[in-house]
Amino acid sequence: MPSVMFSFKSGVAPAKQDAILEEIEAWDEVTKASRLKEDAKNDVVLRMAYANVEDHGGAQQVVDRLSEMPEIESASLPAQRKLV
Repeated sequence: MPSVMFSFKSGVAPAKQDAILEEIEAWDEVTKASRLKEDAKNDVVLRMAYANVEDHGGAQQVVDRLSEMPEIESASLPAQRKLV
């Protein structure tokens, strides 16, 4: 199950972030959306989040949708790793 990493823009209130995470989790392609570390002390880490996606085909669609949202600073797919 692929994951999409994204960050909220600075200044987006935590309550607004929660509402957006709920909205993202309701998307058909997404199975879970959450903050990366709920109890982080650093503001940058608090703004980081992820979305688990059903399949690889839908992952890029989720990145594209997130990138269009005005509250989202960045969205990307983590680099794929291969066993050698």
